Amino acid sequence: MAYFGAGSGQIWLDNVGCSGSESSLTECQNSGWGTNTCAHDQDAGVICTDIRLAGSGLTQCSGRVEIYHNNIWGTVCDDGWDLNAAEVVCRQLNCGPALEAPQNASFGEGTGEIWLDEVTCSGSEDFLTDCPNSGFGNHDCDHSEDASVICSDALSEGVTPSEKVGSWRKLLVKVNLAAVDSSVDMKDPAVMESIMNSIKNELGSTADDLKMSWWKRPEKKDIKKQEACTP
Repeated sequence: MAYFGAGSGQIWLDNVGCSGSESSLTECQNSGWGTNTCAHDQDAGVICTDIRLAGSGLTQCSGRVEIYHNNIWGTVCDDGWDLNAAEVVCRQLNCGPALEAPQNASFGEGTGEIWLDEVTCSGSEDFLTDCPNSGFGNHDCDHSEDASVICSDALSEGVTPSEKVGSWRKLLVKVNLAAVDSSVDMKDPAVMESIMNSIKNELGSTADDLKMSWWKRPEKKDIKKQEACTP
């Protein structure tokens, strides 16, 4: 009953019966265009995948992992969570290879169900639910242990031909930073500027289009991510 909310205006199809092999919904049997006996509280919806990324992620390719089970979205506990599991998720979402497998609710805590725990993937599985786990709903954790992923396509989105003229290339540079001297403040503007200038020198012609953001890993190491667009 209008799972995603009631629409408005015309109801074009009713009594749609598909075999599943059709290339278009309009090829399925139906009552004819505009012929219906229903209201918008019966609007149909679809969920095309049983996995998604949520929370305060950078893009649709980074965030808290959630899976759909028994008509409810729930999270995954980070016990056993590693890069192999993240690889399965990133591939399932068509987001490129996995870069990180953050733990400890790095993208914020979820709510409601925790569907999976003790997930141990080889990395070759087609779906996260194919990986050995403790079973749906069986866990010994809370949402402070929600698992997340950062996929390689996480910072390669957002530019369209209408926004810029010409061919654009996006580049993600990930730099692990560690202060060799405890007196060095990694968030000191002068330190940040020095790092920025060093990276600009390496990137050459992309320097003018360089965008900078900082993200702190759960284990308290600083990571610097750079996104550059080259016309």
